[in-house]
Amino acid sequence: MKNKYQDILSHLSKDQIDELMSRYYKGEKNDVLIEEYNINIKSVLLVKTFPVIIHENRLCPYCSTPLFSYRTGKNSSSSTIPEQYCQTCDHEDVYICNCSKCKEKREEKKINKIKSEEEILLNKYCDVQPIPYQNISFTDSLFILTLLLPDSELRCINNYKEENILPHQQNTEKAILKMIDNKILTFNKDDLINNNQLINNHKDVCYLSSEEKINFILFNSKLEINITRNGQNKTDNSELKLLLKTDLLLSDINYNKEDILESFLNLSTFEAISYLYDKDFFFKIEEHQIKNLRDSIRVLLKTYTLSETKGIVNTCYKDYQKNNLPYKKNVFIKNIREFDKKMKNYDRLSWQPRCLFSMIFCLLILKTEHDYFQENVFEFFEQYYSR
Repeated sequence: MKNKYQDILSHLSKDQIDELMSRYYKGEKNDVLIEEYNINIKSVLLVKTFPVIIHENRLCPYCSTPLFSYRTGKNSSSSTIPEQYCQTCDHEDVYICNCSKCKEKREEKKINKIKSEEEILLNKYCDVQPIPYQNISFTDSLFILTLLLPDSELRCINNYKEENILPHQQNTEKAILKMIDNKILTFNKDDLINNNQLINNHKDVCYLSSEEKINFILFNSKLEINITRNGQNKTDNSELKLLLKTDLLLSDINYNKEDILESFLNLSTFEAISYLYDKDFFFKIEEHQIKNLRDSIRVLLKTYTLSETKGIVNTCYKDYQKNNLPYKKNVFIKNIREFDKKMKNYDRLSWQPRCLFSMIFCLLILKTEHDYFQENVFEFFEQYYSR
């Protein structure tokens, strides 16, 4: 790209220009040279009037013409590498060139990258073989029905975070992500594509990790149920809701009693430890510690009511904080298991309302509106199951 000073030496012959340049680089003062050679330019801009350097071995990737560079000033470091430009088009041999062809190339590369990401996302989260209805477990069946009951159309994960689906929003999120891993839930294709384009066009996308980008795309895309009754096509949500409701009403015939009890105990365990989620107790916790905590809650549930168990968790956590044991989670878990003080029953309203999953469990499976919060969950289950 020619600068506007390149024609200022047109009144000089080639020999005069060579002489001028020689004297300039030998260190003669710019003002002296400008006056002697009758050059109409500011002193600091003199070097810009000198002929450019043609690099015969460096060709423009678009025009195939040799690149050129402007000469460096006499006080520049010898290690300075001048930028190179195309003589024909606007291309610059720099890290980010803003010529039209480089812009097109970057845009094409970006589009190809987005399409490649879309293909990966669609293959992993959309174009998935439907799961046969008969392979769906009792817990998954009840959870799907819980999501479908308010509305036959599912929403995105972020929409369920503030809803009382399971005893804590983190449990709801984990349950949904597990069903996505098991291919029971997939994502709406259009949402996935739109959100992928949206995040890639965001001005701060360069600061996001791959995981953060994928989380944004998945958590904001509408969920779809990936279950088939005929072995080929996905079953319609309205039809699936009616089918699940009918089968769950006959759960004592259609499902194993041990599986149903296990689901109920998991629900009760989630209720008992939901207080800990709000206290960030599960931050930097090991998997074996989570298992030990749940096993400890199971031990308590055999003796205490659910409300008493929640009270024990609350009491032990306060002791855990008071004794400054933020990194000794094993001590906290041990104290829960060995708790032997008399606990009083608490009012559910002082804790939290029943979640939607537990309400449906009681109404459909145990066929009672009675709340089990003040009960021993084992006795409560046996009392109402298969009445």
